Amino acid sequence: MRLVHALRTVGPWLILWPLGHNLVTLALQVDTAEQARLLAESGWFASGSWARYLPAWAMMAYVALLIPRARDERWPTAPISGWYRDVLIPLGALCALVLVAIWNLTQNGRMEPLPYLPILNPLDLSTGFAALLAVASWRLHAQPEERALPRPGDHCSPPSPRISGST
Repeated sequence: MRLVHALRTVGPWLILWPLGHNLVTLALQVDTAEQARLLAESGWFASGSWARYLPAWAMMAYVALLIPRARDERWPTAPISGWYRDVLIPLGALCALVLVAIWNLTQNGRMEPLPYLPILNPLDLSTGFAALLAVASWRLHAQPEERALPRPGDHCSPPSPRISGST
């Protein structure tokens, strides 16, 4: 059962990378030689790194969307939410952190045609997203006793007696 759920979770997550890479690459391609010449003359260049960052952001969003589902033991994690909380989500966060660490060591963060803006370039944004995902995964994994506590509104409490005062 766990293997089926692992394939159901990891399969779409892994297909995001090649699918997103191909879609972004196709969107950045020039259709004709005339367009290529005009873009080259104007100095316009679009970095191919967009094809790396956008699928990675989608992959991180996929794992982030699983976190509240695993915490509340809802679909699609319902049959084995504990395994999602303890294994799959932390592995997804670890994968994102390793990927971002490699990118930080091998890339400069410049994304043509956009100017370099500290903190707002895609490399720094990817680092921030991966760090937030790791913190959310750690919080999900580190505090299991909070899941056992009832939430407000889960149970009905009797109405409190009214105290009427004389005016």
